Amino acid sequence: MRPSSEEDRQQEMNERIEEVYRLTEEAVLDCANSCNGACETQMPETVLFLPYELEYIREKISLPEGENPFQQIELPSGRYGMMDYQKNCPFLLYKGCGIRPFRPFDCRSFPLYPRFSESPSGPLEFYRAPYCPLKADLSPRYIECILEAWRILLPHLPPDWKAHYNSVCHYQEQLSPARP
Repeated sequence: MRPSSEEDRQQEMNERIEEVYRLTEEAVLDCANSCNGACETQMPETVLFLPYELEYIREKISLPEGENPFQQIELPSGRYGMMDYQKNCPFLLYKGCGIRPFRPFDCRSFPLYPRFSESPSGPLEFYRAPYCPLKADLSPRYIECILEAWRILLPHLPPDWKAHYNSVCHYQEQLSPARP
């Protein structure tokens, strides 16, 4: 069995990204269609792109080669897109998200996010952002959709990516009851 090439890994991850984008397309919070960016501009939330998601989004929105409005971080497993909470998303418009069909998965799953175990076989815990005004009104369907998408992604996420994700999230309010 030959090791998979970078191109093969990117193609496989693009397929996972498309799968979770389809799954979460209908999982929309009430505030999403009239987003004013309050979660991004007034709260300490960082968005970390999935492996190859930055390239996927750039291709889908036809961003010219060399033009990149997102911050990039370098980890041993690769380069990843990121939006730090101290800066506004370059696609946040007056009337909402300018790249809505291709918004990053981390944006799609807000206000839910996982905490990855340090052990590969450890539990995956889920949390809610305590400052989300809609957190008490999340539908069970929304929650299950987002949790399922994270479960789909889990085996495809490098350990250093998961560790970095854990380091930038503000874990305060565990989703109860805890779900595997």
